[in-house]
Amino acid sequence: MPNYIMIITFRSRFYYTIVDMFVYNSTQTHSDFKRGVGQTKTKRVTVRGKTGYKMVTIRGYRGRVTKKSKKRLTQKEIKCIKDCQFIQDCLRTVKNVLRNSQSIQTLKYYRLYHPIF
Repeated sequence: MPNYIMIITFRSRFYYTIVDMFVYNSTQTHSDFKRGVGQTKTKRVTVRGKTGYKMVTIRGYRGRVTKKSKKRLTQKEIKCIKDCQFIQDCLRTVKNVLRNSQSIQTLKYYRLYHPIF
């Protein structure tokens, strides 16, 4: 169930405002074997107030992050989360970015040995 937290902000000595902020966090972790090597996939959705993001992280068998992708949630997705509704294929766009991307180690190699002038 989504939570609302109360934030009190002080602007001066006698004037303050009370704001109810929507807070939602969700984390799913899945482990499997790919080409005989174990890997862990973490899917995370976070909403704070009116903004939020979705993120997918893939860790290798040694626990090092090999691929990650992060995107902002649309207003429609945030509204569905607030109403406790299911979102069809929420993380599909993030997974597609990961599928077509290179690993972080490969990107570090190219930055190190192939600098852009």
